[in-house]
Amino acid sequence: MNSLAIAMPVFNEADGIQRTLNDLDAALSSKSESPVIFIQDDCSTDNTRELVIECSKGLKSVVKLEINKKNQGHGPTVLRAYERAAESGALVVMQLDSDGQFDPSELISLIEAVRGDADVAIGLRKSRSDPWYRKILTFSLKTFLTIRYFRSFKDPNSPVRAFKNEILRNLLKQIPNSALIPNIYLVVIAKQQNLSFEEIPISHRVRNGDEKTGSTWASKSKVKSILRLLKFSLRAFQELISFKI
Repeated sequence: MNSLAIAMPVFNEADGIQRTLNDLDAALSSKSESPVIFIQDDCSTDNTRELVIECSKGLKSVVKLEINKKNQGHGPTVLRAYERAAESGALVVMQLDSDGQFDPSELISLIEAVRGDADVAIGLRKSRSDPWYRKILTFSLKTFLTIRYFRSFKDPNSPVRAFKNEILRNLLKQIPNSALIPNIYLVVIAKQQNLSFEEIPISHRVRNGDEKTGSTWASKSKVKSILRLLKFSLRAFQELISFKI
């Protein structure tokens, strides 16, 4: 049984996935960590898969790649990555986005927190490098969650988080397979159940690759990229309103 599994959804990350995996592997191996990385590809239309396979040959970490049968979006893709990582039996399951907007050397603090008393550890992003409109969306989300659930939510959609495996398995059972924003639901449920919850400050970096707004929203037109993100955010907000614990 491996002690650490990483769940990582990917979609059209050819321009940065190898750097993300190499940096992650180098940082964790320097701490004597040998994770299994469960990559879930949401039917990328570039050569992401080929680059993952090529890169994995030179890593100390084990990479296990699975491809969705059809494009499902980020939510179902990250849920499937979580399920595979949890099924591995690893004591700690960490979820990371594939764009590398984190400092891999800081991840060990979350891992050690969950190996200790914490049930859940969330990376609290410092000095976010995201565009202004993404920061506004995050602020709006925090405000809504605080008002609705009477809890403090400092960074509910952080792309860096870790769980005790048995805790994660229980949380996943409470989330619909089609959820658009499963990571937010995981935080909400964990808070409502009064689980041991740590928020650990981490650095936030510009994403790897050429597309700075994220591959999911990528477009030749910056306006179209923003509109895609806003359209998704509206759908997610509508889903969040109807979400019941």
